[in-house]
Amino acid sequence: MLSFVIPFMDEEPTLLENTQRSDHHWVGVEVRQKGPNPFAIGARVTVKDAGGRKQIREIRSGGGYLSQSDLRALFGLAAGTGPVTVEVRLGAKRWRFPGVAVDRHVTLALDDEHVARP
Repeated sequence: MLSFVIPFMDEEPTLLENTQRSDHHWVGVEVRQKGPNPFAIGARVTVKDAGGRKQIREIRSGGGYLSQSDLRALFGLAAGTGPVTVEVRLGAKRWRFPGVAVDRHVTLALDDEHVARP
C-alpha cells in the first residue's frame, strides 16, 4: 500500500492511500549511453513478453512549459510474469537485452556487448 500525507497551511493535512491490489505486472526501462545524448532521447524501446506480445515506447524529453517528462519507458504487462526481451533502436543501431526481470525499473546501457546483429 502506498500512502501520502499532504500538509496544508492553516488546515488539517490530507492522507491519500492507494489500496488497489493487482496481479498485473510491469517494467520500467531507462536507457543510457555515452556521448552527446546520454539519455538516448529519440530511442524506440520495444518490450516483447513470453506470449509474443510487443509494446513500443519512444524516449522523449520535455512535455510542457517548465516541465520534464519521465525519461523511462513504462510498460504494463497484465498477467505476464516471466522475464521480457527489450530491444532499443536509436538511429541505425539496435541493441537487444533478453531476460529482463519484471516489476521493477531497469537501466540499460547501450554498449557494444548488446548490439543486435541482423
